[in-house]
Amino acid sequence: DKTVKIEMPGGAAGFLSAGFSFRPALEVTGIRATNTPPTGGRIIQVMGYNFGVVDNTVTIAVGSTTCSSSEWISQTMLKCTASPGFGTARNITLHTAVSAIS
Repeated sequence: DKTVKIEMPGGAAGFLSAGFSFRPALEVTGIRATNTPPTGGRIIQVMGYNFGVVDNTVTIAVGSTTCSSSEWISQTMLKCTASPGFGTARNITLHTAVSAIS
């Protein structure tokens, strides 16, 4: 068993024994995008759950091509700017600092 002691300025202290943390899996519920030209540049919105409650480092890929920019908006929305490329019906892959989903 591990015990964590927290000490505050002024001498106040507290202990936590046998604590744990749980991060639910990323869950994508929808994608909002229009047809993107081969030159890229269109915004793709990814909706879902468990994207984090703070601004997380996120990388989004369309097929095997990483978006030119990826942005955490909220715990239920991410945004990417599509990179140049060709293809149809590509998978969206998400990577955050602690989780990944495809």
